[in-house]
Amino acid sequence: MQTIELIVSGIVQGVGFRWTTIPLAKKLGINGTIQNLADGTVRMIVQADETQIKQFIEQLPGSISSAAHIDHIDQRQLQIENRFHGFNVIY
Repeated sequence: MQTIELIVSGIVQGVGFRWTTIPLAKKLGINGTIQNLADGTVRMIVQADETQIKQFIEQLPGSISSAAHIDHIDQRQLQIENRFHGFNVIY
């Protein structure tokens, strides 16, 4: 089980990005959170095995709102012992 922070930049706020990410996360068994940041990016904490996370990142651009566009995804491994349940939007 890995916990990865993803910072997504591009056109990702105000276009339904967070809500269209949830079905993909559920389909792939990804747990975690997603939230808008003040700088216009979106932060996700994703928790699953390495293969699931890789699939999530690869499939994300084709699974989002047609109004959204991903320019870049920064990734950083986190050392979190808490386990997430489900994939939830944080306001």
